Amino acid sequence: ASSSSSRAPPRRASKSSSRADPRRRRVRDVTVAFGGDDGPTPEPDYGLPKLATEEAAEEDAAARLLRLRSLVMVKRLYFAVLLATETVDADVAPDPPGKPKLAAVTDPETLADAVDAYVKRCARVVDAEAQCARLDAMLSGMDETAGAWDACFVDASSASSATSAREAIARRVAECKASLTRHAVALLKSLPYGSVEETERAIEEARGRLREDFDGDGGAAEKIVAKTAEKTGRLVKSTRGLVKEGVSKFRERPLSAAKGAAEYTKGVWVRLNGGMDGASSGYADPILRDLPSPSFDPEARPNNVLKLTLEVQDRDRALADASKEREKVMAQGRDSLSRVRLARAIKESDEKVSLLRRVFAVRTLQAEMERIIGSLEEEAALAPSLDAPDRSDEVELLVAEFGVMDAELRKLVSAVDRGAPDLIDDDALTELATDIPDLKSRLGIADEGLTSLSPEIVGERVVRATEESVGKAKEGAEFMSRGVRMLFNDVGTSFRFFGRAVTGSTLRPREVQTIRRTTLDIFTFVPFVIILIIPLTPVGHVLIFSFIQRYFPALFPSQFSQRRQELMKKYEDLQLQLKEAEKSKEMREEDEALQRAVSAVESLMVGGGSEAELAAALAGPGGEGDKKEKERNLFGLKGLRRMGSEDEENIEELKSRAAIASQSLTEDEGDDGAAATESR
Repeated sequence: ASSSSSRAPPRRASKSSSRADPRRRRVRDVTVAFGGDDGPTPEPDYGLPKLATEEAAEEDAAARLLRLRSLVMVKRLYFAVLLATETVDADVAPDPPGKPKLAAVTDPETLADAVDAYVKRCARVVDAEAQCARLDAMLSGMDETAGAWDACFVDASSASSATSAREAIARRVAECKASLTRHAVALLKSLPYGSVEETERAIEEARGRLREDFDGDGGAAEKIVAKTAEKTGRLVKSTRGLVKEGVSKFRERPLSAAKGAAEYTKGVWVRLNGGMDGASSGYADPILRDLPSPSFDPEARPNNVLKLTLEVQDRDRALADASKEREKVMAQGRDSLSRVRLARAIKESDEKVSLLRRVFAVRTLQAEMERIIGSLEEEAALAPSLDAPDRSDEVELLVAEFGVMDAELRKLVSAVDRGAPDLIDDDALTELATDIPDLKSRLGIADEGLTSLSPEIVGERVVRATEESVGKAKEGAEFMSRGVRMLFNDVGTSFRFFGRAVTGSTLRPREVQTIRRTTLDIFTFVPFVIILIIPLTPVGHVLIFSFIQRYFPALFPSQFSQRRQELMKKYEDLQLQLKEAEKSKEMREEDEALQRAVSAVESLMVGGGSEAELAAALAGPGGEGDKKEKERNLFGLKGLRRMGSEDEENIEELKSRAAIASQSLTEDEGDDGAAATESR
């Protein structure tokens, strides 16, 4: 399992070395099972890169994590560029200098409007300065992260793609910073104060004056309220105007208006289902069109997933075959002594199944992680948009969680690639098998089902599902038929008890209980059948029967309760075993009689007994030639005796068990039907 041994040319280990090192023998066995270099058939190449050492696994996991983090940083940087451009372009042009200071304004209404305007301008100045600092920090973060540009902008056709991308992004960041700085300076010049801090102090003083006026003069308060109501009225009027304009356009051109509404509705539906409506996909925004887009191959990850899926299918098939072989080996051990003789074979089969199981588990988890990294990479490489909030922080947390799990999984993948699956820890597999599906569900990755499987696997699953459905249907039919048979048997038994009572016999308590139980079962059987006949869905039947079983358990016929069904099945199994035992006993008796007759004849021919003794043994007493007496006389020759006492004891034991089961069926109370047919 070491790196040096993986680089050395393959050599077949000798018997002594394999016996001395059981771990190496197990590794060789699993390599042969997979068709490795030492086996008769080579292992198929699925086209995936191999991790020859643990160092290679760590480097690969670090590279994958760096790729995702770099994409997230670039996406956050591009969103900041969009925000900066939108701030400069969409912001209202600052008013020319010359506005009065707040201390010189005496009218409360005018002072309130001036305070609102100055507050907004200060906020825009502070926001522009913060955006400049954020752009600097993001660009510096990309530069300080080793290999971030190369991981994000990979172009096989150009060796300087990362450098040119960094230069283009740096130029755009410098342009955005310059625009934001000019805009902040213009906003600050439009204020009658020298700095933002001085403006904020003046705003606080003006607010204090407004509070004093509001507390002392009710007229000022009324004016402010009236001003607010006037603004709200203007907003409502503008909304009504938009609605009227839309209605007028619909009346003038109904077809074009309906087409536009249909396209808008379609786009909303696509976005609700997580798809792209064409407008927000790719770097189609004019602001980002000149910037380099991160390298992203949408077919690379799905191809890896497909290759791993094919390998998982082969590993699953190999594991199933090894399990069957193990079952065959276990079946050879009929008694304790044979199992002792097969101890080595059983141990080897167990080890083989264990190793194959670990390889299968690792490849399955590897395929799931490829789906996860594909989803994260696609989301991180998606072009940002101001129409949607920036989710870079959320994606960054998911990437960090992925990095922890991927680093652990790549070590296990390296162990499989090196041909040392016995080094895999089952606890680590269990933990990953719990965490990976959880992350997958939080990312909204749906299982592909049968779309990525081969026709053979699809056929096997369809056949297995059909067999399970047919088995459940047979089980349900047997349950119903057994219950109906038990009901008719109980009715017949109750009629016999009733006839005995009519003729003057006194019934025992259990017989009285049987009549009462059967009468109740007859009355409850009618609504039971009606509920079954009602055309409801399977879920509806389950809900109804569950409700009845929980709150009205006596409404179930006792013949359809789990308790009586299990007793009846045991009784039927015992009857079947009794019949098989009697049949096998008769067959053995016939075989033994024939064999011993042949032996007796051979002994006579050799010189053991006389022909008169043979004739007397075959004739036996009586004119009819009693068969058992003849066999007894025949087997008495030369000390032959029958050895059937053990079979007779077994049959007697089965008869006694069948009698006990029959008595349990008769004495069953059936009063609650507590374990009734919720699954039926």
